[in-house]
Amino acid sequence: MLTILTLFILGLVVFFEIIWPVARICSLSLLFYLRPENYVPIISEYRTNLFVAIILFISSFLHRRDFSKKGVMFLAVFYLLSGILSAVLSSLDKGSDVNLSLFTITKCVLFSIIILNYINNMKDFMLFIKVMVFAGFCNAIFALIQRIFSLPSGRGLLILDRSCGFQADPNELAAMLIVLIPLAYCFFLHGKNKFLKGSYIVTVCVLFGGVLCTVSRSGFLGLFFVSICLFAKNIKKKSTIIIAGLVLLFFFSFAQALFESREATIQTSLGGRTRFEDSAGSRIINVKYSFRLWLRHPLLGVGPAQYTKAVREELGHRRHGYVVHNTFMQVLVEQGLMGFSAFAAIFFISFRALLQLKKTQSKFFSEFALYLQIGLIGMIIVSLFINFQETYLYWIMIILPIVAEKIFQNEHALNESQGVINNNQMA
Repeated sequence: MLTILTLFILGLVVFFEIIWPVARICSLSLLFYLRPENYVPIISEYRTNLFVAIILFISSFLHRRDFSKKGVMFLAVFYLLSGILSAVLSSLDKGSDVNLSLFTITKCVLFSIIILNYINNMKDFMLFIKVMVFAGFCNAIFALIQRIFSLPSGRGLLILDRSCGFQADPNELAAMLIVLIPLAYCFFLHGKNKFLKGSYIVTVCVLFGGVLCTVSRSGFLGLFFVSICLFAKNIKKKSTIIIAGLVLLFFFSFAQALFESREATIQTSLGGRTRFEDSAGSRIINVKYSFRLWLRHPLLGVGPAQYTKAVREELGHRRHGYVVHNTFMQVLVEQGLMGFSAFAAIFFISFRALLQLKKTQSKFFSEFALYLQIGLIGMIIVSLFINFQETYLYWIMIILPIVAEKIFQNEHALNESQGVINNNQMA
């Protein structure tokens, strides 16, 4: 089976390399968002995503793609190497979780570099964004179906009566949909005809409903921020007021019942004991534990996926979560200042690119940058309460502003060169 899968993947890679390289990236992105490994174990077992990421990474160098953003590539690779170094030098026992974490980080970093190098024009960039929105729509539809029919997630579990979509965790799904809502709304505003406008506004409403079905408190905070920003930006439009009214009506009639069902949920263990869900208190405790561990390992951290063991062996605590539930603290405690500095630097470059795009004279670039910024801030809000650094969406969204800036710079340089040529011809 492994041989068949390998040959099939190689064949797809060669086919798309010859026909349309960007289509290959869009297809892979769709697979990453729909997460088939949650339903087809063989995909997860053979690490096919990592295999494909390595092939694409090597292919981008062989075909001399656009490497104008070498600084970002260096930071991404530095982040990966810091994770590997912290894992190797960690004094804790290294289990399968460490390898899985390193595999995931490698896939995310390589794929972000691939996107940065392959997407070089506006047509490919918009196609990639639309594929992301479509994947989010599929996840939201499945989340609604899960909620209505009480279907289990890919792991065969109902997580506190919350929908996961095609993702493994409700909070991850909420973060994904929150990022995509502003982008879908931007497409609605720039729709060329009534059919496209109607399709995108339906997508926005479905994404909104998908977030509610996750019953994610951090998701609700991010959704509240995104909704306020969208309303403030388009308050003079009649369609915005109508949509806002429908959304508020849906929110107050649906969200309260969802939250009440979650807070009343009782988890029953195998021993017959019961306890009420209290994740908020445990998250505060884990942030404190992570800070104490980081003070002990400031430079390299405790190592990827080693937080749980470190809390037990170094702090002597048994009752805690498996993760910090804070993306930035998780990176800091596991990879230390080396990994965190690279992680934070990529964030800084991404937001600087957005600020540059917002200042451009191109109406579309400046407006798209604003909506992308709203989505990114919403994602950061959710990231303060979940671990999101080892997901494709997180790295894709951080890289997208840098890709957009690169495309704008290329088009601006091309227009200037054409202007010089025309002036010379006229002379």
